Amino acid sequence: MAAAKRIGGIGDSIAGCAAAVAGSRAGADVTVYERSGVELQDRGFGIVIPPPLHAELVGSGYLAPAMPTAPVGTRVWLTREPGGRSARELARQPSPVTPCNWGLLWRSLRASAGAARYLRGQPVTSVRADTAGRAVITSARGEEPYDVVVGADGHASATRQLLAPGLRPESAPYMVWRGAIPLGALAGHPRELTSCAARG
Repeated sequence: MAAAKRIGGIGDSIAGCAAAVAGSRAGADVTVYERSGVELQDRGFGIVIPPPLHAELVGSGYLAPAMPTAPVGTRVWLTREPGGRSARELARQPSPVTPCNWGLLWRSLRASAGAARYLRGQPVTSVRADTAGRAVITSARGEEPYDVVVGADGHASATRQLLAPGLRPESAPYMVWRGAIPLGALAGHPRELTSCAARG
């Protein structure tokens, strides 16, 4: 009987958890390296999932059906004139989305990850290919070879450095704020917070 494939995941955020679920379900031996020494359940605020994807994740068992969400059906665009005190509606459009709490999403995915092994407080210092074509992850624990490495380690990705060493991520020249709160809660806030809002 062939040995199980070894998958090394770098980063225990949403993408890293989802990859761990997929790998475990495929029968792989999954190890996830996370630089933070504590669980990530309180990181982040809200995250939006397209309704068809949410239904697929629940139907396939990635997410618990009871995980709370706040479905939103309409996007409302607001602005405020310079010096003005109240927001003015610019437009509204159908925009069905399924917002949820980041921490709840993370916990639901982690609960579905099966036998995946999580190494907390283990930042990955490098990823390289060995002569056998495997990917080798280096951390304070030493070097470990894997058949597949999933790089879910953000803007300073060690995996990206292996695959595209000259690529450097750049920040977008704009900021987006997304909300799913009553419009009255925006009263008195700066224009930046009332330029775009969504409500059901």
